[in-house]
Amino acid sequence: MEQDLNIGQTDDRQQAPEALLSAPFALVIRVHNAELPVAQRIKQAAAGFSPLVIVDDCSKVEFCLATQVLSEIPGSIMLQMRGKPNRGRALKAGLRALKTSGYAFQAVVTLDCGGLNTPFALQTICEALQNHPRSLIIGILTEEAYPGRLRTIGRNITRWVARRILKLNIEEGMTFLRGIPAEFLEGLLENSHEHERYLSGMIYYARKIGVEVIFQPVTPPVGYVPRPNPLEDYFTFFRYALVSLLTTLVDYAVFLAVHSLVKDLLASVYAARVVSVIINYLLVREGVFYSGKRIIDTLPRYLALVAFSGWVAARLMDMGMRRFGLDLVLAKMLAEMTLYLFNFFMMRWFVFRNWRR
Repeated sequence: MEQDLNIGQTDDRQQAPEALLSAPFALVIRVHNAELPVAQRIKQAAAGFSPLVIVDDCSKVEFCLATQVLSEIPGSIMLQMRGKPNRGRALKAGLRALKTSGYAFQAVVTLDCGGLNTPFALQTICEALQNHPRSLIIGILTEEAYPGRLRTIGRNITRWVARRILKLNIEEGMTFLRGIPAEFLEGLLENSHEHERYLSGMIYYARKIGVEVIFQPVTPPVGYVPRPNPLEDYFTFFRYALVSLLTTLVDYAVFLAVHSLVKDLLASVYAARVVSVIINYLLVREGVFYSGKRIIDTLPRYLALVAFSGWVAARLMDMGMRRFGLDLVLAKMLAEMTLYLFNFFMMRWFVFRNWRR
């Protein structure tokens, strides 16, 4: 790991005069392109934690002031990561530096600067640690009071698959906010996954050695949009596959009916898409990607993707039928399968992506 980071330490190692906590808790802060006001709020919230490790995860030069503000916290240890930003790698580096710092602490709390950065959220994790000192605490976003019927169905399916089929005790909305007992730290550094999988690997390892995992709801700041953890991306794809199966049945029925009447390939493709587009749009918006953006922002992008995908599908079908002698249904199936992952990632990152992330 030496080639990935530089480690520095401030001269002033005095603990903040007003301790926020009744137990000696350490704090690891991962910083990436943080805004200055956010860093100032975190600096105030960090009073009472000792020791404190700050991991600058490849921030751009224009965000150096925020990192400098955090490094001014008394007794802080500063790490500078190199290469590409990676939340899991940054967290593991911070925990490793904390373990070798020589400080004594009962547990460590982790925080992503630019994420759930409110003193309330930190206090919530600390209180959970005090009530469950030998448990792994995972902060999760509190759900909306009225998330909507489609979103509720999607969440219920996700959790059912995770718990009953995959045997994973996880929740959607997991954040970088964690509470980790000190006695759990050494084994966690030695046995968990690297990089992004390290965040989810914590839960796997805890369950493996019999450590209780507690999912603690926390309230995010107004307007905060979380970055999904790696496991949630897999479950998003699972929900997308279910929705795709439903809309594909509608699409095929309309396509075959129209083609039997007009005998025009391109017209049949677009007719099927027009019928299925409303169902698919509503399902993927509310039941798959949980988009909080307005319809006026996402619908034009969605329609543009549908039009482009339909044109490409027609060209692929025509090529399959003319050059390879495929029948109509097989040519359509192969064309749709070829575009399947493309459509998923375009919806995930172009149509329904929230650009505030």
